[in-house]
Amino acid sequence: MITRLLLRSPAKQPVRALAWLRALLCVVATLLTLCACTTMRPVTAKPAELQQQIRSGALIAVGDQVSVFTQDHQEYELRITDIDADYLSGGTIRIPIGSITGLKTREFSAGKTASVTAGVTGFAVAGLFFVALSSLAFMP
Repeated sequence: MITRLLLRSPAKQPVRALAWLRALLCVVATLLTLCACTTMRPVTAKPAELQQQIRSGALIAVGDQVSVFTQDHQEYELRITDIDADYLSGGTIRIPIGSITGLKTREFSAGKTASVTAGVTGFAVAGLFFVALSSLAFMP
C-alpha cells in the first residue's frame, strides 16, 4: 500500500481533487436548479374583491397550489383543477367562490433559493477542500 502511494505521481493528486470538486459543483448546481424554494403568500384583499379576482382569473389559474379560507373558518389546501363562475375546484374539493374570505398562493422565493444554494455550495467546497488537503498529506 505504501509503495503504491509512493509510485503515484505527486502532480496528479491536486488535479484529481480539482476534478472531483468540479464534478461535485456541477451536480450541486444541477440539483439546485431543478428545485426552487417556494412560500405561501397571503393575498391582501377584502373578501368581495378577492372573490371578483378569482372569478376573473386575474389572481389564480388552473394548476396553482393555494390555501383557501372560507366563511365557516375552514382552511383547504389544494391544487386548482377548475375555476368557474361559482366554484373553485381542486381534486375532490369544491368550494363556492362566494364563501371564500382569504387566500394564500404558492410563489417562488428567490431569497430562500439563494440561501440554500449558497449553503450547499459552501459545504461542498469546504468538504472537497479538506479531501484535497488529506490527499496532499500522502505526497512524499
